[in-house]
Amino acid sequence: MKIKYAVDFFLLVFRRESGAMALPFAIMFPMLLMFFSFALDGAHFQSNRARLADAMNQGILAIAINDRCDYVADKECAVKHGNKDANEKVLSHYLNYYLPYVTFTKNDLDVIVSLNRDNSEKLTSIDYNASGIATLHPIFKKYNEVGFNDDIHIRADSSAGTVRKSMENKNIPTDFVFVVDVSASMAEDINGSTSAVKGGKKYDILKNAVVDFSQAILNGNEKNTIGIVPFSIGVPVKLSKNDLFGGKEIGCSFVGKLKKEYAKVSNKKIDFNFWYNKKFNKNNESFEQQDKTITSYYKSIVSPFLGLTMDQMVNDKKWCTEISKVNDSYSCDADPRANLRAHHDEYTLHYNKVKELSASAKNNLNVVNLDTIDFDGTLTDDYLFSDKSVTTYTYFPYYGIDSMFYHMCLGSVPGGVKSIIESQAMTKTDIAGLSRDSVSPYSYLIELTSDASIISQFKKMAILGGSTDSTSGLLRSLPVIAKGNNPKKVIIMVTDGEDSGGPKELATALHQEHHICKKIKEGLLNHNKIHKTVAVDIFFISLDKNGVDGKNVKFWRESCVGDDNAFVVSDYHSMVNILAKISKKEKINFIDKSGF
Repeated sequence: MKIKYAVDFFLLVFRRESGAMALPFAIMFPMLLMFFSFALDGAHFQSNRARLADAMNQGILAIAINDRCDYVADKECAVKHGNKDANEKVLSHYLNYYLPYVTFTKNDLDVIVSLNRDNSEKLTSIDYNASGIATLHPIFKKYNEVGFNDDIHIRADSSAGTVRKSMENKNIPTDFVFVVDVSASMAEDINGSTSAVKGGKKYDILKNAVVDFSQAILNGNEKNTIGIVPFSIGVPVKLSKNDLFGGKEIGCSFVGKLKKEYAKVSNKKIDFNFWYNKKFNKNNESFEQQDKTITSYYKSIVSPFLGLTMDQMVNDKKWCTEISKVNDSYSCDADPRANLRAHHDEYTLHYNKVKELSASAKNNLNVVNLDTIDFDGTLTDDYLFSDKSVTTYTYFPYYGIDSMFYHMCLGSVPGGVKSIIESQAMTKTDIAGLSRDSVSPYSYLIELTSDASIISQFKKMAILGGSTDSTSGLLRSLPVIAKGNNPKKVIIMVTDGEDSGGPKELATALHQEHHICKKIKEGLLNHNKIHKTVAVDIFFISLDKNGVDGKNVKFWRESCVGDDNAFVVSDYHSMVNILAKISKKEKINFIDKSGF
């Protein structure tokens, strides 16, 4: 009530003295307007200056987290100024969110990226500096030179918009598994076969980078381990036994549980170690003809290469049995498990089903495909991370397209695609192709090891050829990495293109319908009860010239690894930088701009 009486009294006095007050009020009005303008517009400008600072801080932080400048060659950073256009676009998004009524032009924004290196040129940190100008308008119009101008340009204070991303070596012992593409396209130049600028063969770049990376990782921390899983269709492995020609026997392996109707007949499991050297076509369905085909391999290939007569293979080697001296007929097979005459009933029981599987593998490239796979059985932790999930059979390429699973591990032995049995003749090239180094120069799986000299053997491995099936590599890597006892697990998938045919359909189902990468991460975290895993990462590296927007990169980014773990390389240097990035951790701090 007292306030009401005071206001009434003031109004009464003002009405009585209005004539006397008019002139002073007219004089004071511009000054009052100026005070109101300074007070309200000043507060308005200061508030927006603070919002501008917040936008700068959030924008530069986002740029530092997502920027790829440290993953590429220095010359690309210099040319692109740290992906300048992309970075300024990110900054503009944050500015428009915090200050939606302000229009920022390209000239109003700037993002500077500075790479900091030590004396050995090793990247140690990256500084990100954002600057921007906001043009604001006062609430009160300028009156007779009193008030603010129509356009007020404000900047954030000097402490805003600057961060430093520091790279530090991981101190967590880690198990790394490289899942590497060894299909035919990996033999091409990384910039394309028609490119005038040659960047080097993809597979050579991959091998050199992985071996150099292993030297640093394994020599720097004796607890770290590295494994290599090469894939095309299936994964080749080096078996402990020697083959008939003196080299290490090559096996073809895969992970994937087959449906019961494909895995068993009359409750008896199909054993591929019996069927690997059998031929599947209409002319070899009978037991007798199959026996002749296998024996022909010994007559036309084994005998001339080793310089053995049939009598020597019968009496000395015990690889063959003489059936009839009159007809000069023999039955040969040096493998007691695969020997046809020793397992007559097994052949009769399973032939039709294995032929069906072989036809499915021929149509879908891999025996594990949408028609044959048991998804539920395959994706259980007890299966995925166990060696029991691995099926390995001896690789036998000498029947060409009529081999058991023709496309799988194709090219593991030179000359394997030729039907030299039918030709009944061995050329010098064929014979030379069969002579393999006892260490084996072909691509094969390397289990986890902390010995850098073992990983260095990767440089000697060769392209297998054939098609691409990333799923066969990813699944096969799981029993490998599950053996590791380190608290961190890292799977690095490296390929140069999309999967082929049937494998692409299977990959789509596993990733998008069954979310296999999520199952892998969760499963590894809980698999080893004694040596607990605390972190799991999956990375995807593409050697595809189509770049980060390529279909395959997009598929892996969206279906498995996420935005931050998918990369594209253009040469050896960028490959090394990515691997270095994976092996390090980042720390991002706001810093004083005066340090620039």
